[in-house]
Amino acid sequence: MAKIVEENLNYEIEDLGSLPKLLSVGKEDEFNTQIFTPEFIVNNMIKLIGEDYVADVTKTVLEPASGDGAFTVRILKLRLEHLIGLKTENFLQKTLIALSTIYSIEMDKGLIKKQRNNIYSTLVYYAKAYNPEENYFSLAKKIISANFIWGKTNIDESKNEDGGGFLGHSVGNYLSDDKKERQNKTLMEKMNEPIKVSNNQIKFFVWEINPDLSYYCREEEVF
Repeated sequence: MAKIVEENLNYEIEDLGSLPKLLSVGKEDEFNTQIFTPEFIVNNMIKLIGEDYVADVTKTVLEPASGDGAFTVRILKLRLEHLIGLKTENFLQKTLIALSTIYSIEMDKGLIKKQRNNIYSTLVYYAKAYNPEENYFSLAKKIISANFIWGKTNIDESKNEDGGGFLGHSVGNYLSDDKKERQNKTLMEKMNEPIKVSNNQIKFFVWEINPDLSYYCREEEVF
């Protein structure tokens, strides 16, 4: 079960001042084991699902191994541009609803920090022309802190027979035993144990946001 632990609420979320530049394949990975999905693949996958469907702010999205936001940032950007095109009423409320139905889990603490800043910066970039007040930014940060969490979903350690440990079986096959041991030790020290999430029960906050930006949230099994 995904819980919003104190560790997940302590990150300072910052506006980068522009639309974020997302990581490209592998360049920022110390061990050359992470793959960052390039933009053209993200765009093609969104088209396969249907851009109108993804742009619907009421649709719920979960990215369980989300990096710095290859999917989440681009989905939010698509939604915000869609709202602008519709010239919708209560634009600021709708942008927060668009944000509140995106959920993200990432096991690398550094990447989830980057992703939170990337998401927030994208939101601010499109919202600032509508002169939001401080309560808008405050609520946006609360949603990001609750929905974009540091956690662990994609590892079944019980099946890892070759010592790959934290990175999982498939990565372990490509590394020597001594390198795997050094890598896992370093990663464990860097990660300091994220929360673990079972693959059959994930709970998040569900948000109800009003036009005046008053809100109510409840924790329930979303996925």
